[in-house]
Amino acid sequence: MMGDRLRFHSVIRNTGPKPVEGLTTWINLLEVDPGNEQPMDLEDWSAHKAVTRAELPPGKTLESEWLMRLIKRGVYRVVICVASRNRRRVFTSPTVEFRVTQKPVVQSRRILPVAFGVPLMIGLIMLLRRFCPYRVSETTDTLLMLCVAFFFFLMSRRSGAHPLGG
Repeated sequence: MMGDRLRFHSVIRNTGPKPVEGLTTWINLLEVDPGNEQPMDLEDWSAHKAVTRAELPPGKTLESEWLMRLIKRGVYRVVICVASRNRRRVFTSPTVEFRVTQKPVVQSRRILPVAFGVPLMIGLIMLLRRFCPYRVSETTDTLLMLCVAFFFFLMSRRSGAHPLGG
């Protein structure tokens, strides 16, 4: 689902008799929705795009974790690529396909406390200022604003989200 994170794990092993020098490993993402096939720019998807190693000795491994945040609905394939300074060949992993589903943006449990709470608090403040038997001071206004802030804090804790959608 959009906003979730996927973790990919890669293991590169040098099975040859010589060290591999100048090793670079990177992740590629391809959108494969019909009519929308294209490589994706990983700038928004993953902060961790490449791993380099000066040398990988024979029999040793290079393990990497790739954390990817899902930001756009669609069907995707991920592949890990490896290249070295010594060879002109690029090695690739098998592809992994996954689907990102749309996340509902408007959730009533996040909106309703604000939609009903703000007008209610504004009306309460206006009524208190209008019908209060004594003159409302700045201290009273400050106390009212603190009550409003506390109300929003309680609503955000109850709904599990920031009341303004953050």
